[in-house]
Amino acid sequence: MKVKTITSLELKEFRILKHIQISTDAKFNGFPNLSIIYKRKFSDDYKFSQPEAEDNSIENRISCLINEYPKQENYPNDRIDEIFFKAIKDVYPNTSVRNELIVFNVDLEKIEKIKNRKLSKGTIIFSPTLSDYSNLTKYVGRKFSSPVIEFNIYNNGLVQNKNFENFMARYQFPEEESLLDRIKQIEFD
Repeated sequence: MKVKTITSLELKEFRILKHIQISTDAKFNGFPNLSIIYKRKFSDDYKFSQPEAEDNSIENRISCLINEYPKQENYPNDRIDEIFFKAIKDVYPNTSVRNELIVFNVDLEKIEKIKNRKLSKGTIIFSPTLSDYSNLTKYVGRKFSSPVIEFNIYNNGLVQNKNFENFMARYQFPEEESLLDRIKQIEFD
């Protein structure tokens, strides 16, 4: 019998993994054949939501051990995640996101297994959507920030590998302009 040692990472290395799973073709019966992964740091603004009143009975604690815990709906999710996910889903409607904790060395090994696939490149371009169309002349000559982020798309080999994929992410201008500075918090693999 082989024994594996599971080691906790340092607290500063703890992350949330966002695993976007894409099914590009109906012939795969919804089986995801592309993956995009990125990591987010915990912060005061990016943390687990508190579940509804916890049932502390022994039955509930056993149920939590057997079933998924923490639940997907309790993972942090902010406007940056929403904008990024929508940009992918606009191109590939059969897309889902799965959250996972990165706390142990084995969690890093799972990420390496995802990354050990055919690779193509993707970019996401952040573009403003104007919220005030009543006076478009006020935007004449104005310059807008439009970050372009490059990331990897991992292919499980079931589809032809594309060289490059472009996605458009829309943010509301001027209300969400401050989000552009927080995009730097995303750690792409």
